[in-house]
Amino acid sequence: MATFTTTGRFGALTTYLVTGTQSELTAIVESINDITTYGVKLVDGDLVGRGSKRDISNIRSAVESVIVVASSNSNPSERYIELLETATQNNLTHGKSWACSGTAVDKFSLHPSWEGEQICYVYSS
Repeated sequence: MATFTTTGRFGALTTYLVTGTQSELTAIVESINDITTYGVKLVDGDLVGRGSKRDISNIRSAVESVIVVASSNSNPSERYIELLETATQNNLTHGKSWACSGTAVDKFSLHPSWEGEQICYVYSS
């Protein structure tokens, strides 16, 4: 599950860290209208950034909306598609991997940057 944590101050701005699966972070980034306004960067598989109180509120709302969608879609026997690298790094139970094609991106509504990467089904435990 995605988490949002404030990590300190940088002058007048608040710094923060967002952790979660690749698909959650992708959904968060896509829900932010102007990513450069918020100074968000991907570092070691997590989103980090800094911003004003309003920026922090917008980022927190994006994280909360992803959590709500994930929890409303959760089913113990459900599976979802994830990057093989993410599934392996997080020790997730997954099936056989395959190369993500443009067709898979369209069919499963995957992030376009996943095309050509190894993906797999991840099974909820």
